[in-house]
Amino acid sequence: MKTTATAFGTVAILLIIVALIVIFLAGVAAARTNSPPSDRESRGARDVCERYASSSSSRIPIPPVCISPPPLPPSSGFVGNIVDDAVRTVQRIHVIGSYAFLATFGTGSSGSGLAVLDISSPTNPSIAAFLVANDLLGVRDMAIAGNHAYLTGDAKGLVVVDISDPRSPFIVSSAAYSGQICPAGISVRDGYAFVVDRCSNRLTAFDITDPANPIQGLSIQNNTEFTQLSTIYVGDDYAYISGSGMGKVAVVDVSDPDDPSVFRVVGYVGVGDVQSPRSIQIVEGYLYVADSAAHALLVERLDSATSTTPVGRLPNINALQVQVVGGQVYVATSPSSPPNYPPFGVMVIDVSTPSNPTLIKNIITATCTMSGSSMTCDGLIPFRIFADNSYVYVAGGKEFAIVDPD
Repeated sequence: MKTTATAFGTVAILLIIVALIVIFLAGVAAARTNSPPSDRESRGARDVCERYASSSSSRIPIPPVCISPPPLPPSSGFVGNIVDDAVRTVQRIHVIGSYAFLATFGTGSSGSGLAVLDISSPTNPSIAAFLVANDLLGVRDMAIAGNHAYLTGDAKGLVVVDISDPRSPFIVSSAAYSGQICPAGISVRDGYAFVVDRCSNRLTAFDITDPANPIQGLSIQNNTEFTQLSTIYVGDDYAYISGSGMGKVAVVDVSDPDDPSVFRVVGYVGVGDVQSPRSIQIVEGYLYVADSAAHALLVERLDSATSTTPVGRLPNINALQVQVVGGQVYVATSPSSPPNYPPFGVMVIDVSTPSNPTLIKNIITATCTMSGSSMTCDGLIPFRIFADNSYVYVAGGKEFAIVDPD
């Protein structure tokens, strides 16, 4: 009997040990299931959903429940990419030689600044420098002229950064203008930086002849005609500015920004065609507008600096940014209002005949699907792009990718 009892005791102990092992393994599996997503998984939909679902002022309705997408192999055309917090929420991309300069908003309260990427090896872009400072909090846009980058941001208004050594950028100066500071778009021309402000609805000129001492000049403010100014394009003697829901593009004479009789609104274009421009560019007598409210790429012929005629439209796209290179237009597209969830990425459009913009290729970088009230996106949802004669550079979430458009 003693032997039998001992045997039963041994079996009981073994069963307890097995049960503990099973519980332990189940806990490990659960931990893995609930662990933070990998870099590849956390890009795209997760960043977009978190950014917009938490904001009551969202212009892009995103369901509040988001599902983390599984990792995917690079889409066709991907050459190389990098996933890093240094490239989170990019507001502007400029490529000069072997370097890509990225103005990054970060999370708004941290990680905002200037990221410089070494793209000498397109298949393996790497971070060459990341300039973060209190003066660069809330970066909104960037223009580059010579050896300096000019960034707009919520902290200081205008910040000048020396980029003569791309691997060691440093702040040279800043210029905060009076009143509420909500700078958005910036464009640089002939020793002046022109900044539009989305809160005060004004355009301000800064004399940047000496980058170490930018001087605020004249401003144009109009709370009746201007609404949430955010985008600007300066070509020749005129600046073209617009904002969310403005329904037109204002034309400002900037031939002499120091003369108030010259520096003024001289007209409006796009009336009846433009709704809410996100990006504007003028090339060879044509105005190209990425309009997120009209869900279209708009093409208008410039009959004069203050008069345009609508000639072409490519509809059914949520256009965020437009860039013209040669006879082609590159348009970044991203999620629009439900149930319109096409594949997202970069559209390559032939505008050799501006009256008939024709889609050549849709470089798909992300696809989204709906399941109940949840949206799942696999891949990179583009927010900003830059194109040259070789590649298209795409940024979204916290990913930067180099894509071959051919």
